[in-house]
Amino acid sequence: MANNRLANNASSGGGVTGSTGSTGVGASSSNATAAANQMNEHVEFTVKADEDLYLTGASSTIRRVVAGTNYSCLMLKTQRFSSLFRHYAKYHGLRKDDLEYNFVNPLDNEDTPESVQLQRNDTINVRKRRPVDSEERSGSVSIPSGTDYFTAMRNLLDNGEHTDMIFVVGTTAIRAHRCILAARGIFFKEEFRREIASPQEGSEGRIEVGDEVSEGVVRAVLEFVYCNRVPGIVNFTVSEFQTCI
Repeated sequence: MANNRLANNASSGGGVTGSTGSTGVGASSSNATAAANQMNEHVEFTVKADEDLYLTGASSTIRRVVAGTNYSCLMLKTQRFSSLFRHYAKYHGLRKDDLEYNFVNPLDNEDTPESVQLQRNDTINVRKRRPVDSEERSGSVSIPSGTDYFTAMRNLLDNGEHTDMIFVVGTTAIRAHRCILAARGIFFKEEFRREIASPQEGSEGRIEVGDEVSEGVVRAVLEFVYCNRVPGIVNFTVSEFQTCI
């Protein structure tokens, strides 16, 4: 019976047909050419349940489809999947809006086998529709607060991960990130450009600060660059403050 439904649909150009288990398509020798042409316009595929599918009522819940069940379908390559969604739900006694379908990406009502490049014997997966949270529904993205942002930047400066340059202050090496320095100050941007234009062996990613500037001043400048603040500025001498500026 399932095979007859598929054959009739292929020759008449009707809606979605399907059956549980394997299916085949038949045609008499008198219209074999016509049937072949019709089949070129159709695609045969499988809808597979990723999980048990239930129909939930006011007083009870009934399992309608067992996980892993395959349902063979045949439809026009240019036919919208909205017809498949209606057909599958009605055939299995489920609510259409309770289900979602995936083939590489989630399928929409307006998609077609042709638009998603569905091929013969491919599999579409079906499962219970997941709720969409408010952020996903509105398309918004959580943005960390200013405190969280500057804490993350301070941690980046302190832990030294992914650094690609150093400031040498006496015998101390203070590590930093060129991209952040270049983005925050024209001095650093020009310095790195000169380094690229006229590279000197042994000096790549290395800035010699000199004895006139203390380690504390260099760290204060870097904290301002990364975190937009200068900690302990009230403890600086006038000359140190002028150096920071």
